[in-house]
Amino acid sequence: MKHEEHALQRTYGGVSFLKKWGTVIGFLILFSFFSLMRPAVFPQWNNLRNVIEQIATLSIVSAGVTIVMITGDFDLSVGSLASLTGVITALLMNNGIGVFPSILAGLGLGLAGNTVDLRGNTYFRESAEFWNTESEKLRCAIRKDIRNVARACCQNA
Repeated sequence: MKHEEHALQRTYGGVSFLKKWGTVIGFLILFSFFSLMRPAVFPQWNNLRNVIEQIATLSIVSAGVTIVMITGDFDLSVGSLASLTGVITALLMNNGIGVFPSILAGLGLGLAGNTVDLRGNTYFRESAEFWNTESEKLRCAIRKDIRNVARACCQNA
């Protein structure tokens, strides 16, 4: 290693440390702060379980997006498809369909929507951005219709 590289490494040694451990240090600082501010609530098991339950869906979607990005693609429709399947599953459960059939229907919808999205991206590679935009518009329209149906069901109940 050359002398200049050693000097550069010494100068920015703290930066490389923060790049490696900054997230963990930030987490520990935030955890300590909130634990000191609300010691009866924040560091309790029920709160930790609640936080884990709240980030479960986001973690699953993030893992899927990470895989898509590793393959060199960029697909923003994963999040909207996850929310659409969640809404459909919840509506089915709310309307008396059992938990297991509702979950299967949600998984089926997610699989079908992803298959349509992948087919479009494969066959229309040069216009993948157009395909994602159009499928996003379709999902938004479907979500809007579902919300209107849900509002009507809630008002009639």
